[in-house]
Amino acid sequence: MKWAVCEQFRDYLYYVPSFVVFTDNNPLTYVLSTAKLNATGLRWVGELAEFSFTIRYRPGKANADADTLSRTSNDMNEYMKSCTQKTSQDELRTILSTVQLQEKGQVNWVSALTDDPDVLSADAAIQPDSNIITFETTDIQKA
Repeated sequence: MKWAVCEQFRDYLYYVPSFVVFTDNNPLTYVLSTAKLNATGLRWVGELAEFSFTIRYRPGKANADADTLSRTSNDMNEYMKSCTQKTSQDELRTILSTVQLQEKGQVNWVSALTDDPDVLSADAAIQPDSNIITFETTDIQKA
């Protein structure tokens, strides 16, 4: 808890008026109110004194979000690799042109191909004057 509050999330929590810390460590809920602390506990309380927060107990099975946060990688390069996806120049050009069209108020809708004749006829019936291009199933199979 001390690591999370004082180091990992300090920049987010420092300016917050108050916050709640949920822990699956029930004895930790008494750390701020107990008189009997060892040297490590006293250092923790000293560092945590800068923050206004309450500690609440939540059993481990109900505290899955904390497990996720505490198990994230500290290696930023490794984390960035897991969040990075290679994109081709064609994809970037397509995204850029779509954004430019949207800024002009033109929105392009792309619909998935289907060979279900009911969907095709339903689309044509809903928007008879639109530019929806429909293909027969045989045309799709030939392609």
